[in-house]
Amino acid sequence: MPTNEFVKASTVINTALGLLQREIVIPNLLWLNGFGDFAGAKDDTISIRVPGRLGSRTKKLRATGADRKIQTDTIKQTKVDVTLTDDVYNAVPITDEEMTLDIKDFGVEILNPQVRGVAEGLENGAVDCMRDATYQAVVIIDKAKVYDSFVDARKALNDENVPFGQRGAVVGSGIEAAILKDPNFKQADQAGSDSALREAIIGKIAGFTVVVSNALDDDEGYVFHKTAYAMVTRAPAIPDGASFGKSAQFQNLAMRWIKDYDFENTTDRSLVNTYVGYKHVEENDGRFVRGVQLQLGTASITVTPTTASLAVGGSTQITVKDDGGDAVASRTATYTTSDPTKATVTNTGKVTAVAAGSATITAKYQNKTATTVITVTA
Repeated sequence: MPTNEFVKASTVINTALGLLQREIVIPNLLWLNGFGDFAGAKDDTISIRVPGRLGSRTKKLRATGADRKIQTDTIKQTKVDVTLTDDVYNAVPITDEEMTLDIKDFGVEILNPQVRGVAEGLENGAVDCMRDATYQAVVIIDKAKVYDSFVDARKALNDENVPFGQRGAVVGSGIEAAILKDPNFKQADQAGSDSALREAIIGKIAGFTVVVSNALDDDEGYVFHKTAYAMVTRAPAIPDGASFGKSAQFQNLAMRWIKDYDFENTTDRSLVNTYVGYKHVEENDGRFVRGVQLQLGTASITVTPTTASLAVGGSTQITVKDDGGDAVASRTATYTTSDPTKATVTNTGKVTAVAAGSATITAKYQNKTATTVITVTA
């Protein structure tokens, strides 16, 4: 009679880590640091080092006295403390019946979707890290001159002496569409040379390797050096009670897979997880210069609702849309109220009625404004 064949834990985990690396888009562009079997550290913080930067000195030939002496410089590395803040995981129960009658390939049907889920969680965290940085430069992309906007972003990095190598860009779908519609690429294609268009698709624009990610808003993008953001992963230790388990490190990513059996409910349990922390890397002066924020330009904005009547204590949410009708992320717009004694507004556009009367709420995005009139009734 046929017998069950169990895949060894080490084989499963190594396959899973390979899949994880392929599923991740944004973290592949970041500075990764991952090790297996995390046993704990003070305050769950991992210290990693950024290579130091050196310049050069010059002295005249045949100089005499003090002018002839060689001056030495010291290499000062930057220590970046990254705190592990999240346990990104996916857990799946599998009954005896499912394991016996329904599942033909555990790796394909169970483990692969689990790994994909963890990958998406890691990517979302990387995007949040990008959004949290305080950028010295923000470039508004002109839809008619997209290439020029990337050149402006390149200049911003060049002016801060950010190394040319290992630069990347990640953009939302709206910026991707603007890239492919840019007249420069169209003209190159019509002239019989598709190199510029091919670069846009493959991902080379003004020296940046461009990647499109749906984890970003459609009008959102970032250009950066690989060392601008650090992502640290550590594989949790294998518990003594786990029937099968393995922690492993693959291309600077760490993950744990454990599988056990709940005999009371006759159910297998599969858990894929990793500890992760993110950090944008600032210079010694506290500035963040290794990345530039991109925003897709809009000619005008609209808001909904344009008017609203609220009872005291009531609330409504203002939605801002660009000239293409796409909603603008509330975190990228700013909101003010003409009379906070009548109605207040949060930094995400939520309006709350305070007292009878009226107030005008002004939304601002890329120096474009639109207003909502709020009437408050007692």
